[in-house]
Parts: sequence; structure tokens; C-alpha cells
Amino acid sequence: MSSVKVEIRPIESKRWHNKTGQESFTRPKKIQALVDATTMRYATGLSEADIKELAKKGVNYDLSPHYNSEAPHPFWDSGMAIIKLENNTMFFDNDNPLDYIKVRVMKASKYVANSMAEYDLGMWPEATHVIFDEAEQASVMASKVEQKNTAIIEASKLSLDRKVQLILVLGGKNMKNQSADFVAVELDKIITKDAGEFLRF
Repeated sequence: MSSVKVEIRPIESKRWHNKTGQESFTRPKKIQALVDATTMRYATGLSEADIKELAKKGVNYDLSPHYNSEAPHPFWDSGMAIIKLENNTMFFDNDNPLDYIKVRVMKASKYVANSMAEYDLGMWPEATHVIFDEAEQASVMASKVEQKNTAIIEASKLSLDRKVQLILVLGGKNMKNQSADFVAVELDKIITKDAGEFLRF
């Protein structure tokens, strides 16, 4: 187990009350390890090696993933195993055994995306929170900057007519008979909003 603080953030999305971030009053979500209908075992995210390592550190919870329909699991069905996903950034310390267990459960949960990159690819459609990785986020941002720079270079090669066509297709605005400067400003807005979409066209 690595000594690292794990950051969990809520995924910003439009709520019925139209408030986001600090203003949002969305209720916390409670999750726990659920029983996988295929294997009939708790989806804990813990490997056998994890359980052995935790036992060496003095953790004496019953972390076995075995499900018994006739009796609640001593750990996975207890209040101790419930994770409260707050509507703000939370930190979990992997050096703390209970935090480590909770992080593993979150990684196995459909409600917590393992990264923003995977969430953006549609891999976690039910996720309300994301495990935030600073290095991964920096890499994603660098990729977006590179994409925008490429889009600007490509845009500079286009004729005014082609730019007007692209603005109509991507932005839904008819820029015919507008000045070159006006067209350039509008095209820049489109590139800033989604350089990838611009480059595809």
C-alpha cells in the first residue's frame, strides 16, 4: 500500500437547483460494497494480497467477500463500511487501513469514476464522484493545450469561405458577408470550446 492521500471530488453537473460547487446543497450519497449478481460476492476492490497485507498491519475485520443471503456480513453490511460521498472534495489517507479499504471499495463502485479521463470517455455513466489524480489531470490539460494549438495552426490555413462554412456547421451561425476579423473571433470561440471537434471537421 502506497503512502498517499487520495482525493475524491464531486463531478460538476447541472442540478435542478442550478447551484454548483460551494453553493450546491445536493445531499451526500452513501455507498458500500455491493453484491455482484454474477459472482455472488461483495465487490470490495480488495485482492487477496490486500487482505493479507491489512491483516499484517493488525486489521482484524472480516474482509472476506463471501455473501450469505441468510446473514449480514460482519464488516461489509456494518455501518463502518458505509462511505459518505460528500458534495465537496474529500481526502482519504492510504496509511489509514479503514481509509484504504474505502478507497478500494470506491474504485470498484459504479458511482465513483476512477479518473476524469475515463469519465469523459463515458466509462462511468452513473458516477457522481471521481478519484482525482493530479498527474493525470496535468497530462489531460497538456493534451488539450496541444490540441488547441494544432487547431489554431490548421485554422490559419483555411480560406475565409471555408471558415464561414465551419462556423455554420459547428456553431450554427451564418457569418456570410461578415468581416475577416469577425469570422476569426467566432472561429476562435469554437476552437476554445472544443478544439477536437474542430479538428475532426
